[in-house]
Amino acid sequence: MRDNTRDLDTLLARIVRTSNDILNITSTSPATTQQTITPRSFNVTLPEPPSLLSKFTDIGVPLEVGMQMDRIFHQRLSTFRAHCESMADAAYYETATSGSRLADIEEKIVAAITSIYLKKVSALVDECTALAQSRVSTRKLAGDQAKSSGFNYGYIPLLEHFFEENPFPSRADKSFLAKKSGMTYRQIHVWVW
Repeated sequence: MRDNTRDLDTLLARIVRTSNDILNITSTSPATTQQTITPRSFNVTLPEPPSLLSKFTDIGVPLEVGMQMDRIFHQRLSTFRAHCESMADAAYYETATSGSRLADIEEKIVAAITSIYLKKVSALVDECTALAQSRVSTRKLAGDQAKSSGFNYGYIPLLEHFFEENPFPSRADKSFLAKKSGMTYRQIHVWVW
């Protein structure tokens, strides 16, 4: 988020420099003293970030975890939104005191800030959704493996016979028995002892 803040600061500084350059070029008499201009109030209102709770629950994230993730997402984006709005106000105030045409600059500031903000929101929505999807997939995979590694009681007679013949099987023998019986190596190893 800090990189985007730096990008935003750089962009706003460029907007201010460009507007000052335009003002200097278009001024009719450079020797005239400029009056102090009191800028009118300028408030950029950026849209609220969307709720990701429904996306999280659709993916399979538990409700409590999804609510917590959504709350953190909103906190971070609210901070970023406030920063964008304050930077827009600062850029507007800086250009307003220089006496330039405010209507054109106001539109450009609003467009630039809104564009940056919406790109960041979109990127974070995609990133959060992808992260949640990968975590849910990993969790389901681990759950499926745990379910499939239940003890297979149908192979008890085979295992008993094998261990009567060979009470101290090698690692290769245990791996073979695990594959054959549909169990894990650890289950066979524990069963031996």
